This record gives sequence, structure tokens and C-alpha cells, in this order.
Amino acid sequence: MLLAPRDAAPDFDRHFRRAVWIAALITMVGAALVYADKAAEDRSAFVRWRHQVLQFWDGENIYDEMRFPNPPIFPITIYPLMTLSPVTGALTWFTIKVALTAASIWLCFLMVRPTGERTLPSWIQGFVLLLSLRPILSDLHHGNNNLIILFLVVAALQAWRKGYDVLAGITLALAISYKITPALFVPYFLYKRSWRTVGATMLGMVLFVLVIPSVILGPSFNLLCLKTWWHGMMTPFLVNDFVSPQEMNQSMVGVLTRLLTDSKTGGGRYDVHLDLNLVSWSPAFVKALLKGISIGLVGMLALLCRTKTSRRDDSRLLGEFALIVMTMLFVSERSWKHHYVTLLLPYTYLVYRVGMPGPKWRRVALGGALALSAFLIASTSSEIGGIFAHGRGHKLAQGYGMFLWAGVVLYIATAWSVWVEGGADCADYRDIEPVSPERSTSAPHWVGKAQPTISS
Repeated sequence: MLLAPRDAAPDFDRHFRRAVWIAALITMVGAALVYADKAAEDRSAFVRWRHQVLQFWDGENIYDEMRFPNPPIFPITIYPLMTLSPVTGALTWFTIKVALTAASIWLCFLMVRPTGERTLPSWIQGFVLLLSLRPILSDLHHGNNNLIILFLVVAALQAWRKGYDVLAGITLALAISYKITPALFVPYFLYKRSWRTVGATMLGMVLFVLVIPSVILGPSFNLLCLKTWWHGMMTPFLVNDFVSPQEMNQSMVGVLTRLLTDSKTGGGRYDVHLDLNLVSWSPAFVKALLKGISIGLVGMLALLCRTKTSRRDDSRLLGEFALIVMTMLFVSERSWKHHYVTLLLPYTYLVYRVGMPGPKWRRVALGGALALSAFLIASTSSEIGGIFAHGRGHKLAQGYGMFLWAGVVLYIATAWSVWVEGGADCADYRDIEPVSPERSTSAPHWVGKAQPTISS
């Protein structure tokens, strides 16, 4: 199918696209100034890690009493930054994360835009950045590594779309070695029969978990650290059914445990501070219920992820990727609000769908879902949520799990859109053009269906 002829009108939208990214840059500069103050006061995860990582390189097992959260390959990777002064290292870490976040956004734009389009309209780019901003700023200010994980996952998916299966598998393996939750993509690639990607992921896991750390640290010390990490970070949740019900936990497990059981309140950092439970069901029953829901969510992926991989540039695959990252957030035992940076994927997918051709009610429904999710997330901020409940509205919103419910809204909208689009021909979706302000202010149209084509 040949594309319709394009008008030679100037690309006026480029000025708006530049404005979007200039505004984003200014926001990041302001965020860096705020983060520098936090780092100077030791209120950053990166600064807290610094002492632990330096002791790790002196041969101390930081997975015992210190409970370092990530396997040995991660402190090995960030060690050069830890040799800098605390504020300099923290700002370097901040800058690296900003650069990788910009790369993640660009890669998501590549995945959603149709074949042949050079760029997305400014309104799509602007809305995606605006909707994703809250969790991104949260991770930047916290100093954690979730934006690094986001980049590795998105880079692996883009490499797979381009046919670089081995590169995709190795990159995914590094993401899993940093944080275990991206492992949910392994059964996805098995389901898609992408054997080379799965094989490369397994090989990468051996390299990043065993070989490279053993060469640098020594086999005995690496195995000791891995064993202690597994015992401290994984065993309590996988074996002992331990749950973190504190308000900062926005996973399905944490939120429903708070709402459905009579959790003990306390004044500690990791205690439940607000008594918000709606019912007082048995903890054993709630744990069994959560396991059932988690299994059901993973099983739903097999039903929803039906897009054929004969054309890996099919933009509908981004919808499947979005469902997987949201499932990761839901079924994980702990998902803090800065873990929700992966909402970049469903936001990119859905914002673009708002401008696609089809019934007006469908676009309105998707737009409404985006607006509702943004409102729910915004309610956890002191600037908006703090207006209500005598200045405690944002704490109540976080306690009731508004990040989770925002994710649920996006999951339903994405799942519905993926399901509806599942029966359409791939060509219909790879040839959709987005809105071009110099040509039209209406929604994207189907190229080759309503316009004359160029004959050879």
C-alpha cells in the first residue's frame, strides 16, 4: 500500500515540539536544584547507598544488617559515582537518569508512531510528558534506580522490535539483575516464541548475576551476598507471605491488605499510620485472595497479548508491553509511587489512541481514562490533595492507594483498546498518520483508504 501524497507546507508544529522539550528541560533544571538540597541533607537514596557501597567494596556484606535492596551487580555498576563527593555524585546520578529518561520517552515515541512518520505531533508529546511527570519527578527526587530500570526495559523492547533479539535479551537480563520484576517479560517472549530473546536473557542472567560479580568480587563473596540478599529481600515475601502494608506501598498487595484487614498502626517509618481499612477480613483469606488475583492478572496477559509478531513494528505491541509493566506494578509485593515511572508506556499508547480515527465516544472514553488517572495521581500531592481533609487529603489519598487505582484505570483502558484492536489487520495500524497541524486539526486518518495513492 502506497502512502498518500504529502503537502509541502512548512512544519509549523516543530516550534511547539521545541517548546514542549524546552519546558521539560527547564523543569528538570528546577528539579535538580531541589534535589541538590536534599542530597546535601542526606535525604536521598543515592546518598544513603554511598556509605553502603563503599563498605561493600571493602569486603563487607551489605545485604545482612544493612539490607541493601539490589543484587551485587548494581553496587558494582554505580561504584564509580560513589567515589565522588556526595552532592557531586548525586547530581551526576540525577543527570544520568534525566538523560536515560529522555531516551526512554523517545523510544516510546518510536514504538507508537506509524511507519514512515518522522515525529509525533507536539500535543501528543506534551500530554505524554505531562501525564508521566509526577512519578518521574518522584524518582528523581528520591534518588532511586527506577528510571534506570525503565530505560533498560524500553531499550530491550525496542531492540526486540528491530529484530536484535540477542541485544534485547542481554538488556532485559541486566534490568532483571538490577530488580527482579522485569522477569515477567520472559514468559511473554516465550509466549511469542521468541526463543533467541529468551536464550539471550538466560545467558545475560548468568553473566550479570554470577560471572561478572564473581570475577570482580570473588566467587565466595558474591555467592554469600546473593544468598543473604535472597534471604532478606525475597524469602519473606515468596515463602513467608510477608506484606508491607505501609501507606507508601502502592502495589495491589499493599493497598488491598490495608483496606481489607485490620492492620496495626504505629509511628515508625515503615508502619501503617492511618486506620483506613474498610473491612476486617482474615489476613490468611486476603493473602489467598491476592495470590488468586495475581495469578489471574498474569493469565489475562495470555488472553490480551494476541498481536502477531510477524510485524514487530506494529504499534499495537506497545499496548501489550504496557499491560505487562502495569501487571508488574500490581503483583509486586512493594511498588512505591516512584516505581510507577513505567506508566510512561500506557500513557504513550493511550494518548496516541485518543487521536486515532474511530467513534467519538471511544476517543472521549480514552481521554476520560487519562484524565481520571492523572487526577488520582495528583490527589497524592500536597499541592492538590493537601487542600482537602484539613491538609491531610494527600496522605489519605496515598493510604487508599490512588497510584494503584490510577494504574487500574489505565490497565482497563489499555486492555480494552488492545482487545478491540486485536482483530484488525496489521497494515491498518502501521499506516496511520498522526495529526499534522499544517494539514489538519482533526484526528489522524487512514492513509490509502480515503485519499488517492501514487501510482508507479
